[in-house]
Amino acid sequence: MQEIRALNGDSAALLEGWRALVETQKAQNCCPDDVEERYRYKLASADRMKHARLELMIYGWHNCINQFIYHHNDYERVEEEFQKLFLSIERFDEEEWEE
Repeated sequence: MQEIRALNGDSAALLEGWRALVETQKAQNCCPDDVEERYRYKLASADRMKHARLELMIYGWHNCINQFIYHHNDYERVEEEFQKLFLSIERFDEEEWEE
C-alpha cells in the first residue's frame, strides 16, 4: 500500500516511499552498506525523482508482480510497461486509505 501512495503522491511522498523501500532492502541484504551507497548516489543526482519512481515501480512490489515487471534502467520503457499493468487508477483522499 505504501508503494501506491508514494507513486500517486507528491514528490515528498515519492522520496519517503523510496527511502522506506531502501530500508527494507537493507534489512534483507547481505551488504546493506552497498544498498545505502547506491541510494545516496542516486539521491544526489539531478534525476533523483526518476530514480525514486523507477526503484519503486521495479522493486517496491517485492515478489507480488515480479513476473510482470520489465526490469530495465530505461525510465520511459519501465513507465510504459508499468502503466500497462493497471486498467485504471483511482485516487482517494488519505482518510479513505485508512479504511
